Amino acid sequence: TLSLRSGEISDYAGNSSFYEKKWAEEKELLLNAKKNQEKQIKETQEFIDRFRYKASKASQVQSRVKQLEKMEKIELEEEQSKVSFRFPDPPRSGQVVMKLEDLHKSYDDHQVFDGIDYEIERGDKIAVVGPNGAGKSTLIRILAGLEPFQEGERKEGHNVTVNYFAQHQADELNPKRDALETMHDAGSGEKESRLRTILGCFLFQGDDVFKKVKVLSGGEKSRLALGKMLLSPANLLIFDEPTNHLDMSSKNILQQAIQQYEGTVVIVSHDRDFLDPIVDKVLDVQPGYIKTYLGNVSYYLERKKEEDEAESAETSTQKETKEEDSQLSRKEQRRIEAERRNELSRRTKPIRKNLEAVEKEIEQKELRIAEIEEEMAKPDFYDDAENVKKFSLEYDQLKADLTDRYSKWEEYQSRIEKVEEELEQSTN
Repeated sequence: TLSLRSGEISDYAGNSSFYEKKWAEEKELLLNAKKNQEKQIKETQEFIDRFRYKASKASQVQSRVKQLEKMEKIELEEEQSKVSFRFPDPPRSGQVVMKLEDLHKSYDDHQVFDGIDYEIERGDKIAVVGPNGAGKSTLIRILAGLEPFQEGERKEGHNVTVNYFAQHQADELNPKRDALETMHDAGSGEKESRLRTILGCFLFQGDDVFKKVKVLSGGEKSRLALGKMLLSPANLLIFDEPTNHLDMSSKNILQQAIQQYEGTVVIVSHDRDFLDPIVDKVLDVQPGYIKTYLGNVSYYLERKKEEDEAESAETSTQKETKEEDSQLSRKEQRRIEAERRNELSRRTKPIRKNLEAVEKEIEQKELRIAEIEEEMAKPDFYDDAENVKKFSLEYDQLKADLTDRYSKWEEYQSRIEKVEEELEQSTN
């Protein structure tokens, strides 16, 4: 890791986490050295001031004056003020945020996904990893609803709102607007001071906020697009390589914001230091299959190493046998999966019908609550006592009804999950 501080480049033999630890230690030593030096300067200056006019001390005074002149002051680089922000509080989604079922995706003759199944739950923070060309970006574009596929289903859960960031989005910014205007367009209700704070987090300082998009570099456009994304209150955030054009400070700010975020996150990134404190699941996208690991990227790498070592320990004969068995096993597994899906559909159909009905009721009641809240926000609302009473009673009843419907919704979800678990156990 290379560090540029006070015009000097320092080389640290380790990753960014190692650098931050070492720099904190060095800074502590520098701070102590500076305190000792300041104490020495103070004592020396006091000696000079006390004996400046005594002839018997003249040589000693001159010696100390020269000592101060030659002393190289220890200067600590001024630290940037700590900046932090949070993503807007996300609207609550259903327990199941996104589901892919028997999904097939190919580009001409190149098969990317052949009948994959995947489910994302509320609150998941998922790192998507895998070799280049395996389909990571394709998968998250499918999750974001931006990539078509040939077969299967992509199902969004109840009340899911998606916000997606990728490098190409920088090209979609309005070239005639400046950075601050771009942020105003995305967050019209936000105070300018907060918009400037967010821009500052992504290296737009001072007059930089007035730069037109058309004169920004590719990295600046990407950072502006990322800052713009932070203004939208979505409950599913999807990132494709968000740290590519960020310095360490900006990266840390984004990392902390994602850690504090209460919604669901899916991230493609090669930056292990960025991902490790954030994610609790890793989705390994390999040519031909996907696999989930419960843990962060460090845990995933340990497991992969163990799996690779176990695989390499097999003899060539065992490998051939395993490959033959595997082909039969996959065919059998697909048949079992197809039967399981059919049985699941049959047993959960009436429950899902009730679930959909409850979701419609929830949507209607939330809409009516929003209308009443809009009425209650009007300046003259409380002038009519009878009107206040009528709306308040309706509002309280709607809130109570909504709580009841949410309980029903969770009950139906639990019943569906129970059926899924029973079928899973019966096929194992």
